[in-house]
Amino acid sequence: MKSCTHDAQNITLLVGDLNGDRTVNGADWTIMASVWFTADAVADINSDGIVNSIDFSLMNANWGRSI
Repeated sequence: MKSCTHDAQNITLLVGDLNGDRTVNGADWTIMASVWFTADAVADINSDGIVNSIDFSLMNANWGRSI
């Protein structure tokens, strides 16, 4: 599972959880698909300036996982 913890606020983020419900699933894919090939900051997981298959691959690595 790929996640990131921020100690100052004790927040754990799951890579690919775009809507913040602590699960990577179809709801997150719906968000990503709606901004495909844009520079949407939420769905651009790798921060390269475009939402594309690289971001989907990162999301897919955690597909179905929850924290």
